[in-house]
Amino acid sequence: MKFKILYIFLTLLCFTAKSQVLYELNGNKVIKEDSIFWLYSNSGKFELDNEVITIKVDDYTKLQKTLSRYGLSVLRTSKSGYIDVYNDNKRFDIIDVAKLLKEAHPNSHVEFNCFGEFYFTLNDEYLNDQWYIDKMNLKNTWDIVRGENQVTVAIIDSGVDWTHEDLGLGNDSYQNIWLNPGEDAWTNPNNPNTGNGVDNDGNGFIDD
Repeated sequence: MKFKILYIFLTLLCFTAKSQVLYELNGNKVIKEDSIFWLYSNSGKFELDNEVITIKVDDYTKLQKTLSRYGLSVLRTSKSGYIDVYNDNKRFDIIDVAKLLKEAHPNSHVEFNCFGEFYFTLNDEYLNDQWYIDKMNLKNTWDIVRGENQVTVAIIDSGVDWTHEDLGLGNDSYQNIWLNPGEDAWTNPNNPNTGNGVDNDGNGFIDD
């Protein structure tokens, strides 16, 4: 009986240790399982890249000094100001690097680089007909955003089927096509000649 109780206690202890939260960053929890660091967020479970971490700082000169002090280096810099930092110093794991960067630059924005396992599934019945989804690796963008109604997208093309249900003027009430609020609505959404024939917003174009 004592042996059984001890066995249960040790099992629970191992499970607790295995699931211990090591670090929290941007509301996400980092857990180490079987020598691999995992980040848990509302979107899913993500394996951390143990070599590269991303940071955005106001003082790049100060960052260079920090990297030099800890044996880290800049791998690449984006035009938006985000910097990929490479962990040259094998004494540190990626959690150590995150803590060092946040401590040295408390006002910085630090992000882990991850490989993901998602909790959700795409429910588009025509997904298999859209060859470009996998070609452009679009599924992996879903760990960043899954729809944002504050973003305006302009389609520069020969035309768009804006009566399609995915865009907004279909059979449902979901509206995703931007309409010029300065002009009147066309009677026939596919025919600009069904407007009122007046340049209401005064931009030089009638019923645009």
